[in-house]
Amino acid sequence: MKEMRHLTKAALRFLSRVLIAAIKLGLLFVSGVIALLASAARTSSAADSISGSVRGGELNLRTGRFDDGTDPDGFYDFE
Repeated sequence: MKEMRHLTKAALRFLSRVLIAAIKLGLLFVSGVIALLASAARTSSAADSISGSVRGGELNLRTGRFDDGTDPDGFYDFE
């Protein structure tokens, strides 16, 4: 009987270690997926200036971006 308890304790200890390792591996996988999705959401500054042209506005030659044309220090090419 004493030997059976020892075997049961050893089996439970082993199973708990396996469960902890599986949880750690799962969390590592989930954090990797989140990092991959977050890195795909970044935009570059070139894409920002292009997206401004889609929204419309005047090209501010001082800043190189599109805006509403009311910047007092901006240079605009009104033709």
